[in-house]
Amino acid sequence: MLYIYSFGQNVQVFEKNSNYNSQTKSKTFNHINNKFNIIVEFERIAILKGYTTNSNKHTLFDLFNDFQDTATNFGANSFIVDDVISNADTTVVQISIYSLSDSAIESNFDLYPENMIYIFGDLNKNKKGRTFKLNGQKLTLLPMQYISYQNKSGEYAKISIGGFTGASRKIKGEEGRLPNVCR
Repeated sequence: MLYIYSFGQNVQVFEKNSNYNSQTKSKTFNHINNKFNIIVEFERIAILKGYTTNSNKHTLFDLFNDFQDTATNFGANSFIVDDVISNADTTVVQISIYSLSDSAIESNFDLYPENMIYIFGDLNKNKKGRTFKLNGQKLTLLPMQYISYQNKSGEYAKISIGGFTGASRKIKGEEGRLPNVCR
């Protein structure tokens, strides 16, 4: 197994495809839906493995940014999550990176449900649960958990965080709208 320390300090590159030559640095980094048939048409560029400890210094959000920086420098614009291992103090994530054509990215997006809203709990396992309201219903998400809500076209979903000094966001369901992510 080849270990190469790369651009992100917490990301390692495994099995880089020596036949792949990047033309340009990619500007996007998209998740590939599990239903997308990646094997038939596209070659994997590399496998990336990264970790984060449960501290306020480096979160899963930061790890994603490290993955994106590393992958886009290789010319990758898409990824599949291969494995996630989480224990008391460390989370390890392994992804495979690809360079999909524009038409393949559109086909991949077509596999996602329209108007789905994903709300994530805290990305730091040491934090307490996050309380919020979704359309007036009080909910609590523990760290590393998420919920999904299917919004309907033409309707609004309201997410409120905190009390008097908190914030709220309204998301209107629209025809053909890709999922929204809130954290």
